[in-house]
Amino acid sequence: MPESRLPFELEREIFETAALLYRRCIPRLLRVARRVLVWIEPFLYHSLKIGTRQLPNSMPVPVLGGYLDSPSQCLRAALEKTDEFLQHAVRHLVIGSRYPQQLSQMTSASRNKLANMTGVAFLAIAAASPAGDHSAQILPLISKMSVLRLACSLDDVVHRSMLGNSDPQTIAALPIFRRLTHFDVFDNDGTRTAALFAVLTQLPALTHLAISGAHVDEDDPDRMKVIREFLAMCPRLRVLACPLAAGLLDSAEPNAGISYTFDIRFVGGGACRRSKICIGNSLKADGHGDRLKGATCVDSIYQ
Repeated sequence: MPESRLPFELEREIFETAALLYRRCIPRLLRVARRVLVWIEPFLYHSLKIGTRQLPNSMPVPVLGGYLDSPSQCLRAALEKTDEFLQHAVRHLVIGSRYPQQLSQMTSASRNKLANMTGVAFLAIAAASPAGDHSAQILPLISKMSVLRLACSLDDVVHRSMLGNSDPQTIAALPIFRRLTHFDVFDNDGTRTAALFAVLTQLPALTHLAISGAHVDEDDPDRMKVIREFLAMCPRLRVLACPLAAGLLDSAEPNAGISYTFDIRFVGGGACRRSKICIGNSLKADGHGDRLKGATCVDSIYQ
């Protein structure tokens, strides 16, 4: 009697589920069969980090020969893979504050391999410092990526000269914004609110937006008028979240002097804190907690 076997589709589902649930078992699963290695090895490189520090209690990344103890080791292992493999495997990319140093140590071939990771859908960036044009180094890496979710400051992905001299439509037409649906904007300069909103209203696919509290004061009617006008100009936008906003909803008692009839798509700071939907901490260890909270905030609504 011939040996009975599971259908390949079911077998693959079993191994992929096991790999996702029991990540530390992946090195052993990779040795089961060649087909299993092909199925689950891409999971090891689903998320890559450039220029980030290792978290004190972070779990090592399992690989065929054991474990990789740091993001830089994981990145080096990934760069040994083919372009085709990385295009299929890498979906999340985090560019941390130490990326200039790490990039300077890479060969041009390695930098080209990073730039060819066209499957990246989620991108988070923390610039090294307020000084300098970070986009000059970052843009060559991300120009080919079809990003759906982006967490960064605007000048991390747009040349400063362009921000000061180009019209909002030209900036919004950049390839990085072409398919962008979710944007966590770290810009915290309240004097640039109008310029920032002028660009955001032009983004063709934007549906979910999180902004800094520097742009919102729920006790200031003029500031809230700007928010209302922005929402009116963005009919496709489903959620505008500002988890760190100050003002009315953060007070113990509502301010009776302000009418709070507002667009249901807006979620302010007090609402986020009271309903405990702001959970942004995942990138805090990189030394940019305030800027990077947007990458994971308002988890229960920002989907």
